[in-house]
Amino acid sequence: MNPISVRNVDALFAVNERLVTWMTTPLGQLALVAVGATCVARIHASYDAIVTHTGQSAKTHRYERPIPVDRGGEVAMFEMGSTVILLFEKGRVKWDASLAAGSVVRVGVKIGAKSS
Repeated sequence: MNPISVRNVDALFAVNERLVTWMTTPLGQLALVAVGATCVARIHASYDAIVTHTGQSAKTHRYERPIPVDRGGEVAMFEMGSTVILLFEKGRVKWDASLAAGSVVRVGVKIGAKSS
């Protein structure tokens, strides 16, 4: 994420390329929103042949059967820089105290736990 762009581009996360993947998890429903950075042309879904293209109309695809994703497994790939937004059901996740606005999160780093 580029903090300068976030501060200076109105509704940046609404105009950039995005791919929303809904999942059923042990913590309930989860929306994983992949947001392509400025000038990113494509986001590739790892679970299907879905590739987003800047300027394309929004599309929805529902699967008859859930597609399993292993814990820590790849969900999507970016062709360049990116932001991932995770939305859990209210009260299901207790975020790690080390997280703060602007934190960089790397693959495999714990960001939270099941709320008690």
